[in-house]
Parts: sequence; structure tokens; C-alpha cells
Amino acid sequence: RGQPVAIMISPDAVRVGAELARARARAAVTGANAARQSQLAREGIIAAARADEAQAMAREASVSANEQARLLAIGQASSNGRITLRSPISGRVAAIAVQPGSALDGMTAPMIIEAADRMEVEMQVPERLAAAVRVGQGILLQGGQRGRIIGKGASLDPVSRSIPVRASLLGARDLVPGQ
Repeated sequence: RGQPVAIMISPDAVRVGAELARARARAAVTGANAARQSQLAREGIIAAARADEAQAMAREASVSANEQARLLAIGQASSNGRITLRSPISGRVAAIAVQPGSALDGMTAPMIIEAADRMEVEMQVPERLAAAVRVGQGILLQGGQRGRIIGKGASLDPVSRSIPVRASLLGARDLVPGQ
């Protein structure tokens, strides 16, 4: 959990990083100008309204820089566009759906990580037994593996005349995914 599994470069993050650099530069310039205008206003050389206007511009530039920094933070990206994908769970990488240099879309998982300590089994329960199956009920597989039903389909498959059921296995270390 939390271990890096891939590094990618995002053109969008590069653009946001560049905008962050520009916004920080604007914030520095407008902040210095606001300080100078405030000093001049205190000395009576310029109208206080000009100093207030300079302060507002400095605040606006600071807000813009903070917004760009938050955008990078949300995507966990660096200002050079680098994003490190980290495993959300403990386990092992079972499949990689992307190739180096290829683009990612928002609908495809770049990889599948199988949980080391959790496994689920999907099964079809015949219509005649469907009413007896309840979420939370225990199961026993061939070989002695135990588990609990975590989900039960609401409708009957018209072809197989069965309902889908999913169970979570307890301590399934001797099983192989897809078995």
C-alpha cells in the first residue's frame, strides 16, 4: 500500500505547473508593488485608493498562484508534470493495461492490483436455491476454504436461470486468482 507502481508525465500538469510559475512571479511583482504603493500612500505622496488597488491586485495574484498549486496537489503532480501512481492497497500487480509512451484515458485502469489478503469468488446460484442465499451467510468451498456472502444479484439470469452471488474468502492464501 502506497508503494510507487508507475510514473507518468501529464501534459496538463506541465501546463498547470507553468501557470503556477507565472502566477508566483505575478504575485511577487504585485506584492512588491503593493508594499511600495502602501509606503507612498502613508507618506501622502499618492492617494490611498491607489495603494488599495495595488493590494487588491496582489491578493488576486496570490489567489491565482494558490489555485494552481492546489490543482497540482489534487492530481498529486509536480510542477514538471510528473505524477507517481501509488498502489491503493497491499498486493501484487496482476496486469498492466498501458505501455510506455501510451496515453491514459479516464475509463481504463492502468493496472490491476490483486489484494494479498483478500479474495472474492463469484458464483451462479440455481433458481431453486436462490431464496435460501442471504448476504452474510457463510460458504465452504471444496478444499475447506471458508468465506462470507457479500452480495447477491436481484434478478434471475433468463438463460442460466441463476442469480449471481459474490463471496469474500477468509485468508485465501492457497488460492490463485482465476482458479
